[in-house]
Amino acid sequence: MNLKVAWYLGIRYWWAKKSDGFTSFVVFFSVTGIILGMISLILVSSIMNGLEGQQKARILGMTAHVRLIPHIPLAFADIDPKLQALEAWPQVKTAQPVFEHPVLIQSATQLRGVNLQGVVTERRVDPYVSAQLVAGQMTVLQPRSYQVILGVRLAQYLQVDVGDEVRIISSEGAMYSLFGTMPLQKKFTVGGLLYSGSISDELFAMTHYHDAVRLGGTSDQWVKQIRLYLYDAFDAQRVAQQIQQQFPDQYQIQLWSETFGHQFDAVKMEKRMMSLMLILIIMVAIFNIVSALVMMVHSKTRDMAILKTQGMTASTVRLIFLIQGLLSAVMGLSVGTGLGWWITTYFGRLLQWLPVAVLPPGVQLPIDIHGEQILGFVVGTLVITLCAIWYPATRAAQVYPAEVLRHA
Repeated sequence: MNLKVAWYLGIRYWWAKKSDGFTSFVVFFSVTGIILGMISLILVSSIMNGLEGQQKARILGMTAHVRLIPHIPLAFADIDPKLQALEAWPQVKTAQPVFEHPVLIQSATQLRGVNLQGVVTERRVDPYVSAQLVAGQMTVLQPRSYQVILGVRLAQYLQVDVGDEVRIISSEGAMYSLFGTMPLQKKFTVGGLLYSGSISDELFAMTHYHDAVRLGGTSDQWVKQIRLYLYDAFDAQRVAQQIQQQFPDQYQIQLWSETFGHQFDAVKMEKRMMSLMLILIIMVAIFNIVSALVMMVHSKTRDMAILKTQGMTASTVRLIFLIQGLLSAVMGLSVGTGLGWWITTYFGRLLQWLPVAVLPPGVQLPIDIHGEQILGFVVGTLVITLCAIWYPATRAAQVYPAEVLRHA
């Protein structure tokens, strides 16, 4: 196989075919189709990546990734060694005992049912929760301080602010009075407000562990639940398997996917369907390249016959037309990837230049460009192109010089 000759003729035929009006028209639109397909694919996939990442941060930042419910009661005084053993795993960011139970929060005007979380603020609290506080500090949650941190939307619904009092009524604790059995209740002071931008803001209520336990009417000597917050929430299944192996039959394990998994499955399905639709655009452009290559093979049959009589091998002929087809794909991919990356990077600014408002005021599209994902698109397109043009290139290599020149 003579590579220099194949490259020379492949590039020359690809450039010279512009003199053929119809072939030039087909090649132009095939290259344009790949360019538009790559721009759309990079832009849409980056926006979907951003939406998935935003959803992951907002929802999974506010919920436990793994919940461990002991089958045998754990003494609170002896919990530190177990928490340290769990935090020693590389996937675990923090482990903390939590007491959670449903309560009613009552203000002067409204009433709302939520799950009250009790956390031990003396231990390292998930930094995401601290970072989302718009008023107050986590340090206000001290034993017997009866302070509570509420989600912003929940506080707006209850019409309360920092420093206001709310009455929290337990659904589990009970006390006996002259009027019979009554639920335990206690006045709490709003010590902080949290805003995550997710539905959690409507249901978020957090206080100190010991205050939550007292409100629930149970002993604070025993740990009812351990929560694990991971560096990557999607490692939860693997961490759960490790816990089952290291601590067999000690915990009932609950994963975040049991509650919120369907939301992420919906986002992934949308991303896959959008990518499939855009890949089909690229597929149409690739088949236009095949059409142009078939026409080129037909017009160059006599040239190939002459070259084969002079000693050119079939593999060299095949390579000539493979180079022609790949040049169109490479041209489209190069321009499309460059433009797609640039448009995606500055997409927010480009939207501001439009005369029509596409997004509501103050709303920005989250964009997350994954280089390895784009590389996968490029390599996949090249592989599909190579498979598609292999047949017409092979047909050109199977030309019989005597048969062609006899009818020339």
